[in-house]
Amino acid sequence: MTRTAAVEASRRSGGHPGPHGDARRMPITRWHEPSPAMQLGFDMARSIQARRVRRGRGALTALLVTVALVAAGCDWAQWGGGPGHGFANAGEAALDVGSLEPSHQVTPGGRVLPPIVVGSSAVASTIDFATSTAAVHAWDADSGAVRWTVGLDGAVRDVTVVGASGSTVVVGWLTNDGVMHVRGLDRATGSTQWTTDVPRPTIEPPAVTARTDLGEVLTIAGGRAYVSDRVATYVDPYPLFPNTVTLRSFDVVTGAARTERVARSDTTHAVTDLALSSNGWLATATSSTTWFGPGRPYVDEHTLAGAPLDGSSTGWWFDASSGQVAASWVVAAGSYFVTDPAVNEWFQGPWPTGVVVRSSTTGAIVGGDESLVGAPSAVGGGLAIWATATQLDARSVPGLGPAWTATLPDGTTSAGLPTIAGPLVYVVTTSASGSTLRTFDRATGAPGSTLAVPSPSTTTDPPRPIVANGRVLLVVDDTIHVYEPA
Repeated sequence: MTRTAAVEASRRSGGHPGPHGDARRMPITRWHEPSPAMQLGFDMARSIQARRVRRGRGALTALLVTVALVAAGCDWAQWGGGPGHGFANAGEAALDVGSLEPSHQVTPGGRVLPPIVVGSSAVASTIDFATSTAAVHAWDADSGAVRWTVGLDGAVRDVTVVGASGSTVVVGWLTNDGVMHVRGLDRATGSTQWTTDVPRPTIEPPAVTARTDLGEVLTIAGGRAYVSDRVATYVDPYPLFPNTVTLRSFDVVTGAARTERVARSDTTHAVTDLALSSNGWLATATSSTTWFGPGRPYVDEHTLAGAPLDGSSTGWWFDASSGQVAASWVVAAGSYFVTDPAVNEWFQGPWPTGVVVRSSTTGAIVGGDESLVGAPSAVGGGLAIWATATQLDARSVPGLGPAWTATLPDGTTSAGLPTIAGPLVYVVTTSASGSTLRTFDRATGAPGSTLAVPSPSTTTDPPRPIVANGRVLLVVDDTIHVYEPA
């Protein structure tokens, strides 16, 4: 499972959304096999750590998810449709999907991360785990003709989705030597405009330290590209596993780097989640699980903070020790933040449940529903939509009162995550007869037209539609299928 697949998967299970596997709302990264520098320490720790540390490509750690404004016009300029990552494209006109026809297919090679669509160009990053190579590909959005392909330097263990701002496409990647790289490419030619490297962390014996993951979602907001990474440490002889999750931003024009936030704790799990509201407030949710050693407890810790992106105010901050309920994830919905009411394990008082909506400028709760579980699958047009295998549950923002419920057809065995585009909601469902792209009216939930589409063979989760510039894109088995009106 790729990270975007892991994030999409998390959104299905009440977690967080991400490009390597779009989970509902969950930290957007996955664990990888340890680098050579970490192998010795992890081998010593494996039997102790086994309950909490998940290996391979299916786990998670650092996250960068930002939710705010939709992209300009009908472009899909970054993962989730814009710096909001709400999977909404307000400027898109309604499509009669029943009349759409296949336009072209693109198979770049390797694992394909969700593409972006900007004007007449489509761009995507790919990674081949077998060969430790990654690349960025651009093609003509009308015909599928390749415009350029750029390989990324070094033996690659992780790569982000791409994002575009003006004439620049930005991508981040992690090499096996622990160096983090972020590069700006010319959108028309693929030529390098700048590259910024973040050196590998310093190893101080007896500790074994390595940068192990990148946040898979690269977000561009306010002329800066935001990327997070995680540095893991094993300390011998006492089995401690300190982690540091760092959020950095890079100037889209120059590549100049700036450290935005550092979260540290002796944990086996640490996450940073971000959301940018439409009125320019940035919320940060930090979640960690501290392990105190063999036979000792785990303690969950959560904090939630908000401040204006322009630095005009110090903002607000909640954690359980301050008497306030914090959160482990956060999503923006216009000028509000949608969060879970997570708390520290030692929180005193009734344990909160459900989902709440907060004012972006004060953090005050203005709405909520104790029956909801996990983050919304899509946010836009005054709605937050939760998706299950049987229905779409749309709630109004900020109160989260019921707006409508759309029941999926009998025989549906699985449903993908929805996308809001203009007046419609798009979702792919699967049954014994195959996969179907469906639309629902955004205002009422009334079902619309349908189109038979390819079914994935490597996963049971149908793809999430990308709706941009009058087209629908579906990534199925690492091939991008493009549909347009007849």
